[in-house]
Amino acid sequence: MTTVTVCKRDIYPYSHCNLLSNENNDKPAVIENGTTDTQLYTILTTRVNHNQPMDNTDGHENQKEQTYNKTELLNPSGQSICISPPTFISHSEFITTHQTQINTQIKNSNDIEHLHAELFHVTEFVEGVLVSLFYNCTEHHWDIMTKNVVGGNAWFTRTEYTAYNGDTFVYAPQHTFYDMFMDAVGGQNVYVNQILPCCDPNVVYNFVVNHPANPIISKPSIATATLVYMQHIKPGDVSYTRYGNIRDNPFNTCHCNHDNINVSYSQCHCIKLPTIVTQYLVNDILSGFYPHNCVITCLETDIQTVYLTPEYKNQKYCRHNDPNIMYTFFELLKIDSCGTFIRSFPWFIHLFDWFTRIYQEYIDLLFIAYNIAFIHKQPHIKYKKTVYYHISQIHDMIQHKKKITKSIIAKYLLLQPTTSLLHAHLQHTYSKK
Repeated sequence: MTTVTVCKRDIYPYSHCNLLSNENNDKPAVIENGTTDTQLYTILTTRVNHNQPMDNTDGHENQKEQTYNKTELLNPSGQSICISPPTFISHSEFITTHQTQINTQIKNSNDIEHLHAELFHVTEFVEGVLVSLFYNCTEHHWDIMTKNVVGGNAWFTRTEYTAYNGDTFVYAPQHTFYDMFMDAVGGQNVYVNQILPCCDPNVVYNFVVNHPANPIISKPSIATATLVYMQHIKPGDVSYTRYGNIRDNPFNTCHCNHDNINVSYSQCHCIKLPTIVTQYLVNDILSGFYPHNCVITCLETDIQTVYLTPEYKNQKYCRHNDPNIMYTFFELLKIDSCGTFIRSFPWFIHLFDWFTRIYQEYIDLLFIAYNIAFIHKQPHIKYKKTVYYHISQIHDMIQHKKKITKSIIAKYLLLQPTTSLLHAHLQHTYSKK
């Protein structure tokens, strides 16, 4: 259980609300916003055990236990006001616990579309970050939650930089998840005046937001929000509704003004709904015969798994998952894989060129500092502690050699922990400003 403190606000949205998670779980994190008027909320992550009956050849029915995580936001009274969809389980677990439904679909494969509607719900896999739009009945206004942050005033991957002097980059203001969500739904005016009036306070709307400022595998040209899950949270009525099973689009009367085009919200090129897959058996999809990524949900158990193509998995493995792209650069540099990374993610090429120059500059700095300290012995020239630490380590490493070279320094740096390497380079970069 993670406890956080949420500020009370007079106006919506929480545009400057910084949520701090409490890693120690011993006291709530505190938000500094110029007021002490706070209320205690709880973000509760639970592991749900689901027992699925399995037929046994000996005539006895066994129970196969499968688990998934569920994140829930509780208000100060302990009432649930936002629940995220259940997480995906593995293919093997899904097949094992749903073998009866899969076999039924195979047996009656002449009517795949009808069986999909009764047994499984299969949609395209939408890349992005999950954003839950919910009504806060305690504060009496709508809000969003993503990545366990209420208000969305956070970001995960640093991707936005500003170039100056032609090819040198500095950090620029990074889009927060709140900013990305606003961009995806058409802006603040559309959100307040058209989207919210169509929302039911007893429903949590779960979107997958894909934004150019938060690329995962592919970089979108525009921000999109895909409605993938709706959830009723009335007391005593906690039910899930996948979008494909909703008869009426709750936002089909809304209009957005992207690129000055006034079109139906459901037809807007910046907003989409997940495409439903009906022409493939679930067994065939999980066996690799479907050429695209997709999400499979059992309608009986509401358990989900995701099928990712081998090509996508390889790209995901190559992409890494660190929020600082410079950290990824050094990780790749250690295994000589920067070129492979850039071929898959070409939009990072200019940043990687910049990181390479910073790396070469730091090697030059250590080379000069080493010669000054150990060859020319001029102690009056001062350097940062990290520089002294590294040149001392290099000196101990090569004390049997007569001459220091830049290639020796480069080899030494690549043997260092990536976090230490990142800290030293960031310190060097900011010291030049």
